Amino acid sequence: MKNFLTVNKSPTVVNITRRVSKQADGILCIDMVALTHFYKLVGDYMIMKRKAQGRLENGQNWMNSLWMVNQSLITAIII
Repeated sequence: MKNFLTVNKSPTVVNITRRVSKQADGILCIDMVALTHFYKLVGDYMIMKRKAQGRLENGQNWMNSLWMVNQSLITAIII
């Protein structure tokens, strides 16, 4: 069975749950607004960490960090 990603667009609640259904073993429901805020926080944290280590290049913003976090999160969800 495959895991299918379903999107819950409610801006008020973070809904990350696994439900059993006929089509898939687990359905992952993620509030996209909350997830975007989470990416922003993690991206800011990664930038602060890199600044502290002196490894932040000029012109790099939190979107670069968000892309790295996004890739790892998508990989984790697929696996």
